[in-house]
Amino acid sequence: MKRKIAWLLSILMACTFMPVRAAAASGVVTDSPVIGDGAAKLVYITMDGNRTADVALANGSVHSAAASDALVNRVTWDGNSSVVAAVNGGFFNAYYNSGAAQSFPDNCPRIYSTIVKDGVLVNGVGETNMLGVTWDGKPYIDRVKYQATVQVNGTVNVGMWAVNNHYTDAKCISLFTPEFTLPVSAPQGSKVLTIKDGKVAAVSEAGSYKVAAGTNLMVYNAQAVADAQKWNQFPAVGDTAVVSTSATACKRAADLPQWNNMKTVIAGGRMLVQNTYNVVQDTSYNAEFDSDPKQAAGYSSARAFAAVMGDGRLVLGTANASMAQIAAYLKSAGAVNAVSLDGGASTMLYVNGSGYLTAAGRPLASAFVVVDEKVRETRPAAQQAAANPSSTTGVDANTPSAWAADAVARSKALGLVPDWMQYNYRSNLTRREFCVLIKELLEKKGGKSIDALRLEKNVQLAPAFSDTDDWYVQECASFGIVTGYNGAFKPNDSLTRQEAAAILQRATQVLGATAQGGGKSFADAAQIEPWARDAVAFVTANGIMNGEGDTFNPLGTYTREQAYITMVNAYDHL
Repeated sequence: MKRKIAWLLSILMACTFMPVRAAAASGVVTDSPVIGDGAAKLVYITMDGNRTADVALANGSVHSAAASDALVNRVTWDGNSSVVAAVNGGFFNAYYNSGAAQSFPDNCPRIYSTIVKDGVLVNGVGETNMLGVTWDGKPYIDRVKYQATVQVNGTVNVGMWAVNNHYTDAKCISLFTPEFTLPVSAPQGSKVLTIKDGKVAAVSEAGSYKVAAGTNLMVYNAQAVADAQKWNQFPAVGDTAVVSTSATACKRAADLPQWNNMKTVIAGGRMLVQNTYNVVQDTSYNAEFDSDPKQAAGYSSARAFAAVMGDGRLVLGTANASMAQIAAYLKSAGAVNAVSLDGGASTMLYVNGSGYLTAAGRPLASAFVVVDEKVRETRPAAQQAAANPSSTTGVDANTPSAWAADAVARSKALGLVPDWMQYNYRSNLTRREFCVLIKELLEKKGGKSIDALRLEKNVQLAPAFSDTDDWYVQECASFGIVTGYNGAFKPNDSLTRQEAAAILQRATQVLGATAQGGGKSFADAAQIEPWARDAVAFVTANGIMNGEGDTFNPLGTYTREQAYITMVNAYDHL
């Protein structure tokens, strides 16, 4: 009897943790072409109907691992989704000591890569190669930059250095979500803000904290606290605090609105194909992977990858091959865009109705799962509002204000503002975005490329800052136009008006402008920092910037449309 009970229990356990199989879903075709050392495994998926994708996190955490069966099943728990296919996710720490107590960051299977789940950034910030699926089920692959921001009281946008990660830099500000299931350790001198229901619910001192369901924790390191308090921008209990996710840049600029409409995004590895071209050796996509021999284009290993075909189908695949071989095959097969994922023992490919075409050799931290939904999930209203904000008068913020419309149109005609920045005109401009505008001003006014300008002036490209390797920022830093804060740049912080004045003065000096005395007198002149006073006098004397009535408001933020007007003024008056 005991033996029979044990047998029944083993059957029940197997049913619990094995993926629920059914007949293969419609619009799914498998193939086994020869790539590299043998037969690859590919699944072609037509993304129509209520088909979409989800990210399965092991145990709902960004630093846990589980059998792939549990990950594949996890997305069905809502009762609305049935699995079509699945592939392993991005890179994670697979070499932790599972026999010891888990600790962040070193001894846990922490996910290294960016993840957007249900439209929310739950891990990582910054730029890399990504695979995403929109809320209406369309797949995209590109090099994209994501940012998490907390808007305080509707006016101050605080850019996060990291999501579910933390840095020791004293200026760091990080966001932790409920997917961070280990204790959050806030260092000495820091402050921890609990955000709940769109408001700051508590401000606490340094210590160890757990992220409760329905909340976020925002950790200001010591210098970040001091800086925010100095500018009277440190949040207080009761202040509104709205967390948002945004894609701020991508290689194919026209696709940026789609990357701001993503339901699911995972970061990949080496880019294989872009716009039908084999880019496996292209450093503009893959420089970050060149230092790792296992990620070299010619290194053969077990690999997982994804592609979008010319007919819009999504392809998930695995192969024992080099990435150069996979890229060459996918290009020949008609792929428009393709990217590699994690590989080695993490390589996994599952198709409902067929089971595992490639079984993982170890527990996984995440999986990218294609699902059919009974009822199509729609983007939450709060996310939609953040992506398409409107003023209290109901004016679409993707249309410039009437007083700015002519200058905004001219800025676009002159090529001073790239297409991907022609929206959200009332949003605050970031320090990184201003560098984009400065680069365009230098090229259009100088009549030559930024690289040619550096060569002419014998200027070397500046090294990356500790918190960004953004090319636009480095170019501006090369000419001394922008500087950092103890090695950091704070690229996603909102630009202040006095910072804009200083940057503009330095940029015009690169173009040969000379100092001009005078400038306007402002009632708040005493609030302008000493380092910015000459710059404020310069930009106001030359008609590049104006005040706000009888004040300059040096600590005020700078909207996109205001900045675009400034670019036109600089172009015209210099």
